Amino acid sequence: MAETYNTGGYDAPITYKDKAVTNTVISVKSTYCNLLGWRITNPNSTTIYFKFFDKALANQVILGTTEPCKEFSVPALGEIFVYEQRAVSHYYFQNGLCIVAVNGLATSSTGTPILNMDVEIYYK
Repeated sequence: MAETYNTGGYDAPITYKDKAVTNTVISVKSTYCNLLGWRITNPNSTTIYFKFFDKALANQVILGTTEPCKEFSVPALGEIFVYEQRAVSHYYFQNGLCIVAVNGLATSSTGTPILNMDVEIYYK
């Protein structure tokens, strides 16, 4: 079950946490935001590709057609952690922030990981 944590602290980011990210597009935030960091764990024995979309709602993303604005691979049985640094944005999402995990880098990739990805997204 996904949860969002907001401490309300001046410099503290909002944290979106989900242990069940797959090839179903998820809307993390439905309005503009700055992506400050992330931690993504891949329990699969194959590389999985994580994609970000600048869309307000998940139904605005047509998986396999909509071009992601940011994407990268998460190695098999590995983790990627990009630390949140105060006031440093890795990307500005004008419309909103949606995420998905698939088994291929190509925009046309729609395959689901065998095991769910464990994800934390830090934004403000």
